[in-house]
Amino acid sequence: TEGIDYQEKNASTVVWAAVKMLLAIAVKHDYDIVLIDIATFFLYGDLDEEVYMEFPVRWAENGRSPPEFVWLLKKGVYGWPAASNGAQKKLKSVLIADKRFKQLTSDDCIFTSADSSSDGYCSTGSHVDDLFTIGDAKGIRLLTKTLEKEFKIKTTSITGVQLARNREKK
Repeated sequence: TEGIDYQEKNASTVVWAAVKMLLAIAVKHDYDIVLIDIATFFLYGDLDEEVYMEFPVRWAENGRSPPEFVWLLKKGVYGWPAASNGAQKKLKSVLIADKRFKQLTSDDCIFTSADSSSDGYCSTGSHVDDLFTIGDAKGIRLLTKTLEKEFKIKTTSITGVQLARNREKK
């Protein structure tokens, strides 16, 4: 049966105003802009409670009888209402555990790294399984290495966005 919080699926995401702020910072400081996609994001969420799942209805198609047992889930699954929330908690815990990243109090989906010569600088805002990221090469590399410890990621350039920069005047 469904529990009290079964329908709770509100994973926080970065607000559009914060993305515009990140773009402005990237233009001002001539930072790189990349999009990081976390593959199979919803499957990374740890469960805070015991969750059991019956076999899908389609299991019985093609003459198969469903087993007479249920699955005890250890991670979130696609289609489960709270999967995005669990995965978002996992993402935040990975970034918080790396002491080089700080979570903003004004937007809990934005993390920023310290600006130092050894680690570089980056800021990232999470929207479901995508991280909108700005920073220098060292900072972005630090973020991707941190994420790769727990997630399978893919980094791509932002396309379809035109930014006006005057690099000669910098």
